[in-house]
This record gives sequence, C-alpha cells and structure tokens, in this order.
Amino acid sequence: MPPVAMVEPLGPGFMVADSQERLRRMGAALILAEARLGKNHFDIELRRTIGTLYLRKARLSEDAADYRAAEKQFRAVVSLDGTDGPARIGLARALAGRYRFGEALVQAREAAVYSDRPQNVIELLGDIHFAVGNYLEAATAYRRLLADGNSLGSLARMALVHEARGRDERAEVMLTQACQAGRSQNPDVADLVWCAVARGQLALSRGRLAQAERRFARALAIDPSSAEAAWGKARVSLRQGRHEAAERDLLALTQRFLRPRFLETLAVVLDAVGKNEAAASARKLAREKLAAQFDAGNRRVIGAYAESLLLPDGDARLALKTARREVEQVRHDTEAYATLAWALYHRQRFDDALSAIERALASGSSNPLLAARAGIIYAAAGRRAQAQTYLTRALVAPTALPPALARQATALVGQAADQRKRIEPEQPGIEDSPPS
Repeated sequence: MPPVAMVEPLGPGFMVADSQERLRRMGAALILAEARLGKNHFDIELRRTIGTLYLRKARLSEDAADYRAAEKQFRAVVSLDGTDGPARIGLARALAGRYRFGEALVQAREAAVYSDRPQNVIELLGDIHFAVGNYLEAATAYRRLLADGNSLGSLARMALVHEARGRDERAEVMLTQACQAGRSQNPDVADLVWCAVARGQLALSRGRLAQAERRFARALAIDPSSAEAAWGKARVSLRQGRHEAAERDLLALTQRFLRPRFLETLAVVLDAVGKNEAAASARKLAREKLAAQFDAGNRRVIGAYAESLLLPDGDARLALKTARREVEQVRHDTEAYATLAWALYHRQRFDDALSAIERALASGSSNPLLAARAGIIYAAAGRRAQAQTYLTRALVAPTALPPALARQATALVGQAADQRKRIEPEQPGIEDSPPS
C-alpha cells in the first residue's frame, strides 16, 4: 500500500541522533515553554513555538495527543490574530496529522491569503492532497516546488507520488536524489533517518532484501533508537526466513514501542515458529490497542483497525463498517479502497467489492498484495480474464505474498477453466494483513 503522507514538516529539529533522546529533550523544552506561557497567555510567538515543538514531537511519538496539543496552541494564535499565516499553516498540519483533512484544507487556503511564504502553502496543500488520495493534485503541487529547486522535501514528496502510482523506478531515482540533496543541505538528523528508512521500505516492497537490509542498517547506525528502522530490519529477517532474529528484534522493539503494527508483525513471526498461542495474544493486544484508539476518536487508525478485524477471531461485519467510514469520512486513497474491497469480499458482496477494488487499482499501484486481492475478487465476480491477469502478476512479483494469500491465488490460477464459479471467502489468515 502507499506510504503515509508526509503531513509533518521536514524542517529543523533537535540535532541529536538518538530519537528517544530527542523526545526527552522536546518534552523538557515543552515543560519550560508552557510554564512561561502560564505567565503570559497572549504571547503569540511563544504559542507558535510550542505548537511547532508539539508537531515535531508528534512526528516521532505518533501520539494523537501531541497533534491535539499543537492544534490547541495554533488555534489560540489564530483566535488572537487571524492574519497569522504561519499559525494557520501549523494548525493545518496539526489537523492533517489527526487525519481531519477537510478542516486542514480550509486552514491551508486561509494560510494562502496571509502567508508571506507561498512555497510553504504549496507544500502543505500537496501533502494534504496526497494523504487524502488526490495524487494528481499532489503531483501538481510538488512540481511547483521542484520548479524552485531540488530539495530533500520536494524530491522526497514527488518520489512518494511515483511510488503510490506504481512508478517504482522513478520513485527510487527521486528518493535517492532526495537523500543526496538532504546530505548536502545541512539536514535535520531525523530527515537523514527518514531517508534511509524510506529507501529501505521501497527496496523491501520490491523484494530487494539485501538492499533493504543495508538501508535499514544505515538508519540504525544514525539513530539506534529508530523504531521504523528496527521494524524494517525485523521484516527483512522475516522475509529471509531468519525467524529467530526477527523474533528477537521484534520482542525488543515491542518492549520499547507497543504499537499495533509491530505487534501484528510479531504475531506473524510467532506463528511461523509454531508459537501460536503467543501469536494470538499479540494479535489480540494489537487489536485492543487499535480499538481503544478508534473509540477515542483517533482517525489515524481507522484503516489499520479495519484490517485487524479481518484477521482470525475478527469481525468482518465491523471491518466493513469501519472501512466504509474511512472512505466516506477520512480519505479515498489506494489503501482505503483496497481495505474496503477486501472487507466487502469477506462479506460476500462481490459486485461491490469489484467496484471498490477497481477504485484502488485506478492509482496504478504495483503492490503485489493489491494485485492478489484484485485477482481473487475478479474471480469471485466471475471475471476470469482479469482474475488471471492480476493473480499471475501477484504470483510472479519479487515481493513474496503472505502464505495464505499465495495459496489462494495459486489455487485460483490452477482453476482457470472453472473461473465462472463464485469463490466463497477463505477464513482470513494472519498473513492477509497489508504488507509491512
């Protein structure tokens, strides 16, 4: 599935290699700044600084509370001075970080009226459009940024659009250029780590495991506490069949960061080594954490929660309701439509699933999991030619499919003469979650 949009700024931060230490320093700085604010609630510059710090903290913590805190400060500035362009940009980024994209667009357009830095507004509008799934609008904005010169931010953003649209070679080239530009432009350490991880993710998605391993290792060499780099390294080990190494790294990672996607990957590893009860416990904990965040109104987890409900012991009915909510209220990108299509398939609503999967395929994404799901849905809808095309594409891709999905795809290819028969959904397996 396409990467998460870079809705947080790539600007300067705390020049400390270790992300945990940066979080600690940001927390300490925020305590001091908020104490100062308590003595003067009308200090606009201080509020803007606090809001920016919370945005940078959210980039590392992935905590919705940090986005809410940033939103609070920027809203206060806007209420004191409605013409403050930087505050409106900050408010839009905080809202986008909470996946409140409609409100973020309103603030971004207001910022365009008052900001004296139009490139910041163009960047912001592109990020919001990308996150929502408006890839053409995002690309238009990012080309305007590139017209003013190549930078880490502009090149990386354009690379993400190419990846989302299935142009992996162009994405690789532009991401490499972005990282080279970043190293020559006195970057934030966090940006260097982001570059290495993003290149590792792209290599992993293309099945280039040795290359992915080197890139994640580079990220960890810069920041030994990088959760994303450690997760990437463990997923490479999993794909290489080095289950013991993957289990060791994921257990260490989940002790530091109890994030649902880390737990779900750990569950896959534990099942692979026969520790099925432990795997079930990890999946249950991941789903409980997602459910708690979903119930608390965290829109960032809606898609992940819907996918988790399609795993063993899940609830396909609730998964469909949740996936539909994401498409209708939050975003309509490739990932959202792919999840909706898969939920519809498991509810045996094959015609509706076909409509949704075709919306997902419209982006041009080359993701093998998307192709496999598309092939299975086409087969269930009796569309034999399209089923054969997508199933074959998925099975020959360098990226290995999850075992349960690969078995189903292989069986359907072998039954090409009987594709008119509607296929009943197989019980979703642990491996049917989106590729990590």
